Amino acid sequence: MKKILLGFIIICLHSLATSGQNCNLNCPKNLSTSLHPEFGCTRALSPYDLMTNPSDISPTCQAYQLKLDYPYGTHQMNTDGALDISHSGYSMTYHIIDSVSKNSCWGTLKVNSCDLCQIPTPPVITSFTVTPEPIIPGTTINLSVTAMDNISISKVEFYNGTSLFKTDYSAPYSTTYTTHAEYASKNYFKAIVYDNCGDKDTSDVLVRTTLFPTCYDGVKNGSETGVDCGGGCHDICPVACYKPSGLTASVSGSYVTLSWYGTVTQYDLEIFNISTSTLVVTIPIATNPYHINLVDGNYKYRVRQGSSCLWSDYVSFSVNTYYGHCYVPTNLAHTINGSQVNLSWTGYASQYHLEIINTTTHATVVTSLISTTNYQISLPNGYYKWRVKSVCGSQYSDWCTDQIFAVNYTDPHCYAPSYLTSSVSGDKVTLTWSGSAADYHLEIINVNTYATVVSATWASSPYQATLPNGTYKAKVRTVCGSGYSSWTSEVIFTINYASHPPCAKPYHMLFSINGTYATISWSGDGSQYQIELENTDKNVMVNNDIMAGTIFQSTLAPGNYRCRVKSKCPPDWSDWCDYGWFTIQGDHPIPGPGSPPSTCAAPTQLFPSVALHDVTLSWSGSADQYQLQAENRVTGEAVISAGLNTKSYLATLPNGGYHYRVRSQCGNDYSEWSSWSEFTVNAASPVVTTPEPDTCHRVPTGLSAMVVGHAVTLTWAGGTAQYMLQLKNTNAATNLIEEVLLDKTYSTTLTEGVYEFKVQGVCGIQQTSWSQTAIVVIGGSDDEAIGHYAPVDSSCTNSISPRIIQATKNSVTLKWNKGSGAANYTIEVIDVAHPEVYRYITTQYTDSTITITGLLPNNVYNIFVKTICGTGASQRTSHTIVTTPATNSTATSKFDCDAPPGLAVNFISATSALVSWGPVTGLKYYKLVAESTGDTPAFSLLQTVLNNQFTVTNLVPGGSYQFRVGAECFFSKSVYTPNMAFTMPDAPSALFSLEARSAPIHPMTVEVFPNPVRSTLNIKLHDNVDHQGWLELTNINGQIQSTWKNIPLHESMSLNVEQLSSGVYFLRINTGRNQIVKKIVVE
Repeated sequence: MKKILLGFIIICLHSLATSGQNCNLNCPKNLSTSLHPEFGCTRALSPYDLMTNPSDISPTCQAYQLKLDYPYGTHQMNTDGALDISHSGYSMTYHIIDSVSKNSCWGTLKVNSCDLCQIPTPPVITSFTVTPEPIIPGTTINLSVTAMDNISISKVEFYNGTSLFKTDYSAPYSTTYTTHAEYASKNYFKAIVYDNCGDKDTSDVLVRTTLFPTCYDGVKNGSETGVDCGGGCHDICPVACYKPSGLTASVSGSYVTLSWYGTVTQYDLEIFNISTSTLVVTIPIATNPYHINLVDGNYKYRVRQGSSCLWSDYVSFSVNTYYGHCYVPTNLAHTINGSQVNLSWTGYASQYHLEIINTTTHATVVTSLISTTNYQISLPNGYYKWRVKSVCGSQYSDWCTDQIFAVNYTDPHCYAPSYLTSSVSGDKVTLTWSGSAADYHLEIINVNTYATVVSATWASSPYQATLPNGTYKAKVRTVCGSGYSSWTSEVIFTINYASHPPCAKPYHMLFSINGTYATISWSGDGSQYQIELENTDKNVMVNNDIMAGTIFQSTLAPGNYRCRVKSKCPPDWSDWCDYGWFTIQGDHPIPGPGSPPSTCAAPTQLFPSVALHDVTLSWSGSADQYQLQAENRVTGEAVISAGLNTKSYLATLPNGGYHYRVRSQCGNDYSEWSSWSEFTVNAASPVVTTPEPDTCHRVPTGLSAMVVGHAVTLTWAGGTAQYMLQLKNTNAATNLIEEVLLDKTYSTTLTEGVYEFKVQGVCGIQQTSWSQTAIVVIGGSDDEAIGHYAPVDSSCTNSISPRIIQATKNSVTLKWNKGSGAANYTIEVIDVAHPEVYRYITTQYTDSTITITGLLPNNVYNIFVKTICGTGASQRTSHTIVTTPATNSTATSKFDCDAPPGLAVNFISATSALVSWGPVTGLKYYKLVAESTGDTPAFSLLQTVLNNQFTVTNLVPGGSYQFRVGAECFFSKSVYTPNMAFTMPDAPSALFSLEARSAPIHPMTVEVFPNPVRSTLNIKLHDNVDHQGWLELTNINGQIQSTWKNIPLHESMSLNVEQLSSGVYFLRINTGRNQIVKKIVVE
């Protein structure tokens, strides 16, 4: 308050000092001015341009000066009176100052919008050239245009006569044109240049004539410019001295067409088979072109215009009935002699791509391009598969079917083990044997199915395995350096473990319907589930999938459905749960065959309560759960579709007329819908007041925040001399910072949390209105603010597929698809290992490609993108994981082949991931290897990829995987990159939303303390929760450490974390209605 009062005293004294009698100034308060399109939308103002009335000019003033306060970000220099197109549409403050008395006045100046296209200024072609001259048939000529324009050139069109043959969109504007090879003609070339306003300029027409070819007779004839050079072929050229030219050969299968340029009707023709060194054809012929069928081979031919004429030069061609088709190799065979393996096949390609893979280790033994149809290699004992495909230039055939073989070389000096025995305990078998070798090969085979359930190449005694119930036989042999010993005798044993716990049926099945989109969820303890979904109107099974999660989502046709689920507790299945019924687009059906009669009472006493845009919908009923539907009465659009376990629902809706209805869910049955209850949202718009003259008038705008670790810099735009800043933590009632500033920026250090700040302009004792509130997130995700501060717009998609297109050791380039309705984007980058140290956010980013710099080499980052639309924001994309390369690419020529840099993962869905990497110089193709790790079901992929990205599908939600990439260049190949590990997200509606399909999220806050924690972590919920939910703890790499499912969630609870290693973890809390993620530091 002292600062504000001091400013007021200074202004008052200044007013007294400037109100003397020697010079009185009067400035109009609100003026506007226009820029000059004819001068490139510029204008230089003088004081007299603004003092338009004679009464404004005082005869006692000596000389005027003009000073403009340019709007923030519109100009780099403070040049008095100078305006340009960057100021178009802006308002600013102008000051007129008497240079002698220093008296001044001020007002507001609005710069009207200026369009350079207002003044038609067509482009001007400064040159148009066609070279060379003269033009010989069959040659290529060059066309070039230069032009100038007051804005910019948009495109140049090139014509021959009225035919458009080229459009060039970037300078230098040029193209080429090839004349006909067989006849002379006149060409009428012209160019049309367009600018960005749609104006154009047309060049003069340049006429160019193509002349006949030269007489090749060793004499300068007619208009030739030299001996056999330029000019035309005239009658004085002796026919006997003319060599035919322009020989061509067109081959289609075995059918060959030969043609050439000549002037007579009788020719001699010779066709020579280069492959067999024989003369195939030597005849006088009268036709041009000449057609013939030939067998496969390499040929050359020549012609002459009579026995006394000169032969033309030879032209070569090949006949290959397989040309144009890249066939899969056939007749695959392999022979094995000890450790020596011979592979062979039949094919017609010039090269072949061969792969040999060890099926036990999944390691690629050979991946190579070869030019023969056989291959020899020495392999160690093991199981293998091989395949081959044809390489036809830039085309590839499909792979042949995998061929399986085994190398099983027995060394006579390698002695077999002895005394093989088995011991069974529960579902475990222990095998022991005697021997002096370091390694053994063990096999266990199911006697009933003949399936090999264990094949351990590097086994040692004793060996233990866990097996399902059944009868088995086992054998073992010694692994020697040159091969194997003979097998031991087989031992037979039986597993009959009957103490498996019973497999419980799934329970607590819920349905959520949004238009034609159905979400079915349930609770259970199985590792997998089978769902049966049936359309009861048509008696058609819609789905019979086996899945890992407890949520199923699908778009369904209108109709009536029933659903049931059963659990898998390996190796057993539970019984089916009871059927549940639901309807897509329509009331609940009349119970049909198999549907029990409904005893579920419909809700009553529907009561809507409206406060501005906040609507509370409530009702009475005796059921445990309810389904709610709300629609816009005018458009019929569904605005709410939710399954609830409460008798009220809070929503925020725009102005309009609505109605809603509710039905009860009693176990697996539903009541009839209640009657519709109508309500109207008609919140008044905020009143906008215009400040009186001479008061503060410009509210600060453009609030933004830059966060690095715990350091934050706040900036804004405004037109006042001082600003009042308020900054507070959203969980606190009082302001953290409240002070008056002279600058439009403020830097400080904050602890972890969600903050909000706002600014108002200060002009002496006057203040502007407060700006809009901006959100700052320190050490967490800005998604923590969704639902409180940033409305989620369901039409604003986050399905934009971000991917890495380039990576260096200090930067990555991210590209994504433009989202529907996108106005701009927010990009967030977090250092995975040190999120508290490095966190970068940029907002209002309008492009769909960004290069992020200042990164560390060989470091892992998570990148998120959020689409910002006109009425709200999308959910964030799932994180794109990228590892920066340790060093930048050193490939400087086509002979180098670096390992691909910048491996990255972006999750497309719960079962598919887009893996990508940086490009490699001199590349032929990439080799991608992806596989499962840990307890995730077995998965392996070996893929040849031509681009630097690939979508891996058929993954398991929540599964752990890794991938690596190698590069195959034209003259060498790289090593594989180190493996990059990633963990798939859980089912979409459980952990994240690919599209905002659900009802608005109710606000929920969670406190975790102490944090950092050593032993016991306390959790406090602020959500009035008293039902079941689940918690999940993951490490910083996304790997699940612990999961607590179907546990009672109360206002307070505790977790023991003593078993965890020190580090950063993430705790995900889901109540069914809400979910939130908190970062935990374990000491």
